[in-house]
Amino acid sequence: MSKLTARRKAWLSLFGVLASCALVFFVNPSEHTLIPCYFYTLTGYQCAGCGLTRATHHVFHAHWVSAWEFNPLVFIVLPLFGYGFVRYFSHHVFEIELPSFSSNRTLTFLAAAALIVFMIVRNIHLPL
Repeated sequence: MSKLTARRKAWLSLFGVLASCALVFFVNPSEHTLIPCYFYTLTGYQCAGCGLTRATHHVFHAHWVSAWEFNPLVFIVLPLFGYGFVRYFSHHVFEIELPSFSSNRTLTFLAAAALIVFMIVRNIHLPL
């Protein structure tokens, strides 16, 4: 069996990403659990990622408000993942280098801190 080249891996990754997007588009995660959250199952608290699959489904259907209600991070995560994949694919298939955002340690630390704060705040239920 031959080794997979980086170019072939990139094409297989593209197929995987498109198949995953099609699954999230056609299967409503509110009706069928696609990815269970083990943190929520164990603790009863929502992690920073809880609701991202449902929010992505609603973004794909242009239901912006309901996507925001499930998880507002979807409007940050989807563009970042999209750019990351385009960067990976363009590097391995077209040999084009796009700028990277992951080399900044301060930015990475601030993003992790913001996720922790978001996770805490979304689990505080204040009476209105």
